[in-house]
Amino acid sequence: QGRLRSVDCPNGQRLAFTYNENGLERITTPLGNVLEVQCRGGRILQINDEIERRTQYRYEGDYLVDVVHTDEGITHYEYDENGHITAVTDQNGSRYLENEYDIKGRITKQRFPEGICQTFTYDDAHRRNSIYYSETGKTEVYEYNKELLTERTIFEDGTCTAYEYSDQNLRTKETSRTGAEKQWEYDTYGRLIRETSPDGFTLYHEYDENHDLIRTWDSEGRETQNRYDAEHNLLFTKTKIEEGRWQETSYEYDARGRCTAQTDALGNTTRWEYNKTSAHPVRLITPKGEETGYTYDRVGRRMSIENAYGMVELSYNSRNFVTSRTDGEGYTSHTIYDRMGNMQAYYSPIQWETQGKGY
Repeated sequence: QGRLRSVDCPNGQRLAFTYNENGLERITTPLGNVLEVQCRGGRILQINDEIERRTQYRYEGDYLVDVVHTDEGITHYEYDENGHITAVTDQNGSRYLENEYDIKGRITKQRFPEGICQTFTYDDAHRRNSIYYSETGKTEVYEYNKELLTERTIFEDGTCTAYEYSDQNLRTKETSRTGAEKQWEYDTYGRLIRETSPDGFTLYHEYDENHDLIRTWDSEGRETQNRYDAEHNLLFTKTKIEEGRWQETSYEYDARGRCTAQTDALGNTTRWEYNKTSAHPVRLITPKGEETGYTYDRVGRRMSIENAYGMVELSYNSRNFVTSRTDGEGYTSHTIYDRMGNMQAYYSPIQWETQGKGY
């Protein structure tokens, strides 16, 4: 049926998608974490994670009108008769965006809070568009090539930024408002192989047959070399100190592509240990043998940090913002956020205990 079943990462890990008769049912990460999805009529209605947080999607006809976030804050969308979004209201209830369109469905005006607006005009015949910014009273003009890539940005003082492109539509040159030039060159795969700065400084890149970056050098004699394993994991990087002298850093990985060791040029090795389903380390061991332990919840949020100096414990809200922090001596600070994630108040341990005024 043409539905995406899996995505294989370069290091051999797999992101899997499972379907039922209603549509997408489950997303499984390479480490086995799961998102449960409810669909109907080809539309996603709800997504649940492993700690029962849910995001819901509400529709009217063909249009998404509400996104109910994990903290039950709602983002609301309004549409015109042609299905274009005319207004957006955020989780705090602020109507922060209003749009107007022309008959081709292009935005002609965007209104923001406090009376700020941007006005868009289009000149299709000359591939020339403009934006007027009410907050500055200035207009910027954009000119495009046949592929609709920006060729020039013209400012009110008459200066402009100009761009050139390759046959593959990759940007090859940028000329600033002062005439300074940057240049880029690519190989047949579209990989960047040369960068030239306005002062003539040039940086070169070389790749292997697996498209991994194996060498970078510049016009001033600096050089870095990389080597990878068959799963594209970086095994070592060598940096030139001077002619004939290099410093090397090497890396080791587990079967899931997680870095388990790093050895520097002096032979000092830092190690990381993981549990089965965590992308983040549960233990860090320094070259001197000092250990730091970490715990996580089922969705990968760090819950505690422990070493010889004590333990720090963290708590979160449903939007993954840290709401409390307890240090090794048992003192707890608290942070309060609005539904948009803006910090509303911070309480130090003493302020929280005495219900004093926060910051």
